[in-house]
Amino acid sequence: MADCKEAFIAYFTHMAAEYPGKRAEFKRALVEGNLVGLYCQQVWPGLPGYAGIDIFHPNDKGKIVGPWDVL
Repeated sequence: MADCKEAFIAYFTHMAAEYPGKRAEFKRALVEGNLVGLYCQQVWPGLPGYAGIDIFHPNDKGKIVGPWDVL
C-alpha cells in the first residue's frame, strides 16, 4: 500500500467490495509510551478467521506512522 491517505482509503474500499461481510473484531488495545498495539480477530466470509496484531505510533502531528502488522 502506498504511503498516503488516498491509498489507505482505496485499499479498504477495494477490500470491502471484494470481501463483503469481512470484519475485524478488536479484542485488546495496548499502549506503551507512544506505541499502540491492537489485537483483533479477523472474520472473512467463507474462510477461517485469524488473529492480527497492528503496532503503530503517532507522529508529532498526530498522524499514524510506522505501521507494522502480523497475521
